Amino acid sequence: MLLRAPSPQPATLGSAAPQAGSAQAETGVSAPPAPVPVGDWPPGVALAVDGHTAFAHLLAALEAARHHVRLRAYIWRDDLTGQAVAEALLRAAERGVQIHIQKDLDGATHEVHEASGQSLWHKHLSLGAHVRATALYGFYGPRPKLARQRPGRWAEALRAHPNVHVDIGHHFDHAKVFEVDGAHLLLGGMCLGDDAHFELLDYLWVLDGAEYVARYEAREAGAPVADFPPAVQFWLNGPHQPAGALRARRLALIEGAKHSVRVEMAFFGDRAFTDALVAAVDRGVAVSVLTSSRAGKLRWYNPRLLEHIRKRTGNPEHLRLALHPRVVHAKLLVVDELWVDLGSANFTRLSHEGYREANLCVRSYDLARALVVVMEQHLAEAQRARRRIRASLLKAGLEAHFMSRAGKAAMRHWAPAAPKARLFRRKPPKK
Repeated sequence: MLLRAPSPQPATLGSAAPQAGSAQAETGVSAPPAPVPVGDWPPGVALAVDGHTAFAHLLAALEAARHHVRLRAYIWRDDLTGQAVAEALLRAAERGVQIHIQKDLDGATHEVHEASGQSLWHKHLSLGAHVRATALYGFYGPRPKLARQRPGRWAEALRAHPNVHVDIGHHFDHAKVFEVDGAHLLLGGMCLGDDAHFELLDYLWVLDGAEYVARYEAREAGAPVADFPPAVQFWLNGPHQPAGALRARRLALIEGAKHSVRVEMAFFGDRAFTDALVAAVDRGVAVSVLTSSRAGKLRWYNPRLLEHIRKRTGNPEHLRLALHPRVVHAKLLVVDELWVDLGSANFTRLSHEGYREANLCVRSYDLARALVVVMEQHLAEAQRARRRIRASLLKAGLEAHFMSRAGKAAMRHWAPAAPKARLFRRKPPKK
């Protein structure tokens, strides 16, 4: 299903705001939702709420490409969906379209140990990468998957084509962004694979308009958020962004909530967000948190965190904690049925301080309330935690330790190299 404006809206890209309560919206404090649409859905903004719709629009955009395609991918599996995307790119290259692929190297460890076990681009991992990934995934089962890699004919064909430029040297780039012809932009949390297409609970922004692409590219180059209209904002994390900006903006949404906070999140771990959610519950804000009951990673940490929130707040009626039977891969925050923050960043320090991430925050009553209907359906499908949530404290602690080590490694990667301290002080030169 694709959420989009039901009819042409009078608001423009630079002035999209509720007709009522606009002064409150400017300050981040929302009024109760109006009973009828207020016409503030930004033009050209749509949201795919399932994998079928997301990949249908992605493949259609690639088939319609005429000039260039730029994409950033963290996980790209060698399965039916990953091959379909590669085939669409190859056909575009045959039409003369310039293809620029930026593939993260760290995602390969997940590709060869999850789902099909086949990586489209990384057929030969180093021994150290295999050892680290085997140790990680062996923690979750007696025999982690390590499939023999099939020959990668799609990757070889793309690499050999003169119109395709492939960059696989990046580390800690967790963003998922697809830009077509400078006029279409798709971004969110979806990886390229059958699991994202058919199984995972996730979303994908679908933006039409050259102005959105120009804004994203400017933000990626380091332009400040304040230069853009407040209705549509790209919130990024990376080497050209202010340190901690993405984290601070997302925390500000929760801390400024007056009526409701709804979260669908793959992974938690940043204590500041846990404290912000608890404080919102204590203020009387209606809070709902949905995560997976069978996550592939952080299988014990996420339930323990929900139990922590339940105990700290006393589990009042306006708090809903739920575990969904499907794997929740979304990174979604909706505040006061006005603000929608969605992208690739989890509620972890790794996402906020280490990974390169790409989120989009949209201010729209109409979009938020349409999305709330979908989120309420997901809550109805989930098991609500009314009593104690049981999960191993020891295993949750080990998961937190692994996540902390990964975050420190990512921060060291982006931080400028510090000069090594000398063991002995150099003697001053003689005059």
